[in-house]
Amino acid sequence: MVVFAAAGNEGGNEGVFWPAKLYETGDVIRVNASDSYGNPSGFNPTMGSGHRICTLGEAVPSCDKDAQKQTIHRSGTSFATPIAVAIAAILLGFMDNADALAVPEDFEARKRGLRTRFGMEKVLCKTCVLQGEEKRAGFSYITPWFFLEIEEQSRVGIITNELRSMPE
Repeated sequence: MVVFAAAGNEGGNEGVFWPAKLYETGDVIRVNASDSYGNPSGFNPTMGSGHRICTLGEAVPSCDKDAQKQTIHRSGTSFATPIAVAIAAILLGFMDNADALAVPEDFEARKRGLRTRFGMEKVLCKTCVLQGEEKRAGFSYITPWFFLEIEEQSRVGIITNELRSMPE
């Protein structure tokens, strides 16, 4: 099972919030926020080891609970987290339906690795981040369009290769 959690919004004033701090135990993918250009938000907590994943979490269009049909913009790692979950769901949905394509022999066995924190992080950072670019301020800026730009058959091979490099 893969669990995603918002990292926190106190910048350098606080550490990573619970449950995102469970990243250290291997149970959680910690999600940070960025602006719409992939620049990490200043309110992300100072981080230690591990992948530093971020996605849109600044000025996210939202509804105002007190006014009907009025859009407001909100910011925070808690707004970036469901976007990261949606990107992961795109990956899982693609892989669950990829067996109609020509898949590698070990595809079924490897595909289970995508449902672990380690496997999902590896695949997100390989397929949903602009390749060949340096990380933005040490963060992997994940977006669905980088994944969707890859030809379908190539996606299967890339994901399977990433999952092959996981320890059994």
